[in-house]
Order: sequence, then structure tokens, then C-alpha cells
Amino acid sequence: MKLHMLRTTALAALATAAAGQVSAEELSVLVGSNPDTVAIAEALTAAYTEKNPDVTFEIETRPGGSEGDNIVKTRLATGEMADIFEHNSGSLMQALRPSRTMVPLNDLPNMENLLESYTATVSDSEGNIYGVPWNMAVGGGILYHRPTYETLGLEIPKTWDEYMANNARIAEETDKTPIIQTYRDTWTSQIPVLADYYNVQAENPDFAEKFTNNEAKFATTEAATKSFLRLQQGYESGYYNEDFGAASYNDGLEMLATGEGVHYPMLTVGYGAIKQNHPELLDDIGIFAQPAMTRTRTA
Repeated sequence: MKLHMLRTTALAALATAAAGQVSAEELSVLVGSNPDTVAIAEALTAAYTEKNPDVTFEIETRPGGSEGDNIVKTRLATGEMADIFEHNSGSLMQALRPSRTMVPLNDLPNMENLLESYTATVSDSEGNIYGVPWNMAVGGGILYHRPTYETLGLEIPKTWDEYMANNARIAEETDKTPIIQTYRDTWTSQIPVLADYYNVQAENPDFAEKFTNNEAKFATTEAATKSFLRLQQGYESGYYNEDFGAASYNDGLEMLATGEGVHYPMLTVGYGAIKQNHPELLDDIGIFAQPAMTRTRTA
């Protein structure tokens, strides 16, 4: 049986659709390879099997970033996709052409509990819903090492200049990496740009609508271009770890948790992995919004 679903998918809810049609079933599940993602998949599938012993799951992992996206697209195109899979909602889901490759979930009894603001991101033009949430909402910002801030007497920066001044002090007064970057997992390279979107929106309230209608571009919108220039500034200032091109997401979290690095632009999902691997260090990790150019615009 093939029930092709995606991220933000509650695995137990999707298995319900299959379990109602058979007395016994092993369902395949494809998820990202991040430890926190795998842990969620294992917990949800185990909980469902405990209540429905006839239904079991085989969990398979895939890489993140563009490599993982290509695997998903290829397996959907060839009909070799797992019964259930985890993936992004929104435009990345639409690129999978869900009306041709996935099974609608509209008839599940609890679908009315989902907010329309969410279902719009996992629906096609005819209102068919192809995914449900299976994880907490996440935000993007800058994870930081609290003990280092306390030792140096640093304050949470409210502007970009204050942030860069903190990085300068870290570089001058410690042997720690001021800004951790991990481009082996290519998706992590976009976090500083995505986390800066609040600042883009504050300066250009209609940017999203114009971008969607191909009336605005990152390259020609000054506020949006600044996000990429800040990436370049961090590199040119020498604040990145030397192996940033080869370091992985897990390497970055390890550096942050142990205090080898101080700032890691990242999603809040990072807390889950740190809790798994370094639960005793979890309280050492804080987060602040990516600073804007002025204090009034910092989220």
C-alpha cells in the first residue's frame, strides 16, 4: 500500500488511513536523518503500534538539503516512495506535484482541527490536503553559548553592529569560533537569510506578495540583499570556523553545546538534538532574534 504523505505529517494520523483498510500492515516511513527528526518518528510510530499492534513501521532515513530533495522527487517519480514521508510544506511541497503523487487526507476525521493558515500550505488548488503537522512550530534566529556571554559580560545584541561587536570581542579575547557555519549540510547555509526575513518585511511590507508575483527579486531589493551581504561580512571578518565548508549540522551543534563556538544561526529544532546528545548542557544554549540594522526593527 502506498500512502504518499509529507512533513508536517503526523505519522500516526496517516497510518490510521491505512490501518482502516487492512487487518495487518507494515508501513514504510521516510524521514530526514537528523537525530531529532528520527527520534520523533520513532516515538510516534511506537505509540501508534502500541495502540494498534497489527500495524508496524519500517523507518528509513535520507540526507538533508538538495540531496534529500532529489531523493524524494526521484522516488515519487518512479513510484518507489515510502508509504509515508516527511517533507517541507509550502512551495517545496508544491514542487512535488501532490495531486499526482500523493493521497488526499481530507476524509480523516480530525482534519477540521487544523488551522486554515496551515492547511493552505499543504493543499492543492482544489482544496485537497496532503499533509498534517507532526512537529512543533519552529523559528529561526541565532543560538548562542550563554556561559561565554556571561564570562565576557556580553549583552544580547539588538542591532547588527552590536552583534558584530560581540563577535569581535569573542575573536579577540577567546579561542572560540564567533560564528558557526556548517555547509556540508547545505540547508543550514540559508538560515541567516531566512531568519532575517522579519527585517525584510519590516522594511518592505509588500515584498512577499511582489516576490510571489515575480514583481520583486532578492537581487534588486536592498533589504533582501542585505541578508546575503551579512553572510559575506561574517566570512570576510574571519569569524567562521575554518572547516565551515565541510562541517555538518551535528558538528555545529556539538561546537555550540561544548562552547567551542558561540553563535550558530539555526532553527529552534536544534534544541531537540542538543537535548538528545548533551542534555546536561541544554541550559547553556540561548537564542535571540537575528538583529536588524536598527533597534526598533529587531524582532
